Amino acid sequence: MEPIKQLIEKQEVDQFTRSAAIRTLVILVVQEIIPLEEVIEYFEKLFLTVFATKDSKTDLEWEGEYVFWTELVINSSILCPEELKEYIERAFDEDLIEPFFFGRDEFNDNLQAGSEANLNELREDERYSLIKDTISEIGYWACFEENQPKNLNNNLTGIEGFSRSGKKTSKSKAKKKKKMQKESRRKNRGKKK
Repeated sequence: MEPIKQLIEKQEVDQFTRSAAIRTLVILVVQEIIPLEEVIEYFEKLFLTVFATKDSKTDLEWEGEYVFWTELVINSSILCPEELKEYIERAFDEDLIEPFFFGRDEFNDNLQAGSEANLNELREDERYSLIKDTISEIGYWACFEENQPKNLNNNLTGIEGFSRSGKKTSKSKAKKKKKMQKESRRKNRGKKK
C-alpha cells in the first residue's frame, strides 16, 4: 500500500491521478485484499493532514483540488465509518467538494445503508473490480481502433511553422539544403584548381 499512499499524498501529482489512487484503496477493500479498518485509519490521517494544511493554501490552490476532495469524501462515505463522519461534514460545510458529483443526500444515503451494504453493492460493480485482462479493459479506446484516420486534418497549416505534411516537409527541405551545399562545395573545389 505504501506506493499508493505516496501517490495520494504527493501534491505535485495530478489531482485525477491522486483521486484514482484513493479509489484504488476502496477497490482493495471491496475485493477483500486489505482490511476496511486500515483504510478508515488512513483516510482519517489524510483528512487531518489536509485540513491542517488547508489554511496555508490560497483559494486558487484549493479550487484546483475539488476533484481530489470530492473523491476522498465519496470513498470515505462508502466506508461509512463514524470516525470519518465529522470530516466529511466539515468538507461539505466548507464547500470543498463539487456538489454536482456528490451531495449530502448521497452521503446520508450511504450512512443509512451502512458500510457492509455499500461494499456488497460495489462487489457487483465492474468499476470496483480488479483488472484481469488489460487488453479487454482498454481495447475499446479510440487510440486502438483500426479505422482511425492516419493523417488528421487540422487547421494549423496557416500558422507559421506548421505544415500539413509535418516532418516530411522539413526532411525534404533539409535534403535539398544538404544537396545544395554539396554542389556548392564541388563548384568551389573546381575553382581552386
